[in-house]
Amino acid sequence: MRLVLKRGIIWAIFELKANAVVSIFLKGCHLMIPNTVLALIAAKPGRLRDSLRALLTAIPQIDVVNQVDEGPLALKMVTQFHPTLVLLDSNLPSSEIQSTLKRIKGELPQPRCIVLVDNDQQQCDANNSGADAVLVKGFSVANLFGTVEKLLSVPGG
Repeated sequence: MRLVLKRGIIWAIFELKANAVVSIFLKGCHLMIPNTVLALIAAKPGRLRDSLRALLTAIPQIDVVNQVDEGPLALKMVTQFHPTLVLLDSNLPSSEIQSTLKRIKGELPQPRCIVLVDNDQQQCDANNSGADAVLVKGFSVANLFGTVEKLLSVPGG
């Protein structure tokens, strides 16, 4: 999926797998067909974000993966598109991660949030801010897949 901003309106252009469920944002109206698993990655552009997108796209349950590079935009995307899964990178400003995570966890329906951290202090901060899971960078692909599978299998997630 790619996002295009024209005249203050975010237009989502989807490239979907066969039999995928469609989510469309059109002129301020959000139409979502049930059973879509949307994921949002909030991380600065680069290898980590590209790798996360590739890995999440490989998970059969996930139909669409959106990407943003700042906390406030992540919050806006959560409000508009109601993703099932949100991944937040600790390389965003620390206060931005904590406040964004707390606000995201207050949204309904509540997305499952994974925070990717560099150290123990960030891990503690993420847990205190309401993260559903925290992964220390350097995690294995199997660990990421297992965490995502576990969070998606929880009712409401």
